Amino acid sequence: IMLSSIYGGIFNGIGIGIVLKNRASLGGIDIIAVIIKKYFSLNVGSTSLIINIAIVTASSLIYGIKPAMYTLIAMYISSKVLDKVLEGFDIRKQVMIITENEEEMGNEIIDKLH
Repeated sequence: IMLSSIYGGIFNGIGIGIVLKNRASLGGIDIIAVIIKKYFSLNVGSTSLIINIAIVTASSLIYGIKPAMYTLIAMYISSKVLDKVLEGFDIRKQVMIITENEEEMGNEIIDKLH
């Protein structure tokens, strides 16, 4: 069951990400997540995870804690994969250095990185 949760989360995240990246919708919680992203600085995956946690918590009262835990694992993985699909896998970072010694700092950076 654990492997099913992991692979299900991965493939679910990829599928939803592809759909949303092409400006389409699945007609569910993803619509709410996209609207919230428009007005607040929350990721679509994180927003859908928060909403889904509330739903799973309520349904765990009926179905029990064990299925809820596997569902939460799948949803967490799905939300992380969804965000990666939407944002891309770009790992470049930008750093802003504030200094009074620009030349010295620039030369040190060039010497150390090259």
